[in-house]
Amino acid sequence: MPTAVTASRARCRIGVDVGGTFTDFVLVDESRDLVFTGKQLTTSSDPGIAICEGVERIAREAGLELAAIDGVVHGTTLVANTIIERTGARVGLITTRGFRDVLEVGTEMRYDLYDLFLEKAEPLVPRDRRLTVDERIDSVGDVLQPMDEAELRKAAQALVGMDVEAIAVCFVNSYVNPVHERGAHEILTELFPALPLTVSTMVAPEIREYERACTAAANAYVMPLMRRYALVATGGAGPVHAWGLARLLGIRRIVCPLAAGVTSSLGFLIAAPATDRAHSHVSRVESVSADTVNAFYDAMAADATRALVEAGGDAATIAVERRVEMRYVGQGFEIEVAVPGGVLGPDLGVVLHERFLDRYDELFGRRIRGVAVETVTWRLTASGPTPNVNLNFRGQRIEAGTAQKGERQVHFPDTGFASCKVYNRYGLAAGTKLRGPVVVEERESTVVAGPDTTVSIDRYLNLIIDIDESRPT
Repeated sequence: MPTAVTASRARCRIGVDVGGTFTDFVLVDESRDLVFTGKQLTTSSDPGIAICEGVERIAREAGLELAAIDGVVHGTTLVANTIIERTGARVGLITTRGFRDVLEVGTEMRYDLYDLFLEKAEPLVPRDRRLTVDERIDSVGDVLQPMDEAELRKAAQALVGMDVEAIAVCFVNSYVNPVHERGAHEILTELFPALPLTVSTMVAPEIREYERACTAAANAYVMPLMRRYALVATGGAGPVHAWGLARLLGIRRIVCPLAAGVTSSLGFLIAAPATDRAHSHVSRVESVSADTVNAFYDAMAADATRALVEAGGDAATIAVERRVEMRYVGQGFEIEVAVPGGVLGPDLGVVLHERFLDRYDELFGRRIRGVAVETVTWRLTASGPTPNVNLNFRGQRIEAGTAQKGERQVHFPDTGFASCKVYNRYGLAAGTKLRGPVVVEERESTVVAGPDTTVSIDRYLNLIIDIDESRPT
């Protein structure tokens, strides 16, 4: 199948990083071994506008039709920004009766133990918009009290009457049996089909009520404002500060790649595509059922593989890694232990117990025998092969003969103000050498090199800053 192999190796893909101010783009054309970069102002009211405009622009600059683009990978800092700035949606939470204050009680741990005046951040959902219904599932998944559907409808209608823009649902012990959350999802979707809804077991089917409730609330908080973006963050300020930081650390050489300000977008294209799944199920290790665990992993592997294939992956090239979080009974936190590949057999409990002891000894220098051990959360990571991308920026437009843009005064901590030549990064061809201090500007970032430096451009268009060893750092 030579044609299929060629097609899979020579693709055109675009990475997009949506930030609060700018949206960054990187296009990798594997057929020509070229990389192109671009930048747009983020359209906060609708990030899709900047994405579409930027995709069209970078494709045009690369001389490609949109039909030639095989895929777009995107991530954003907007989710984190929204939560930090508290500019998200007006959210309501529906939970089990008696657990209304989980978001405020938390884990009863203080992040600064000795600060007597510590003020915890307000929950994303205030108490008046946290409503409860009668339902209860125990820790092993048995239904102790069926969900009161009439109460659920009443709570949802009350929240809508408070003008909520999204609803989160988090029931106690739903991670081990999501039947009530699934029922709530069906009812609320039927009642309010246009209202964004987050059900905790659909975003974090894991043990621990506070963490799961926080995840559900946070997801609901950002859902109306953006389309299931990932949480990814990077920036273009590194080259501005790199010289000063290198001197503090005693580092003599700095490498500033071309388009350093869009490396997050580039990272989307050169990282192996991967996705994680988890299933919490607490059990004493000697009681672990291999059949049950095999079923967990089969379901997680199928779901993860489907997600990667839908994103353009090849099912035949997807690798799966399996882990389980374990602890001594009574401990509050777990450690990860590798789970054997293939179909798990009746000796699973014995194998995991020994692996847990080995890992515990590796981490803490002791093996505690005679104390019961339990499994908590089964995890799976599915990943495709790492793309073979040659970081060749030869396609980036180099403006020969227009390297120096001007000259200006720049303040350096040790020497004060100095006259600096300012260069256009796109006018610096491979082999160029400059003497610091200099400022080099490009669309996505700015490089600052102090008086004690020599600057050169290598064949890959990386800007290399060498700090003179004769001068103290």
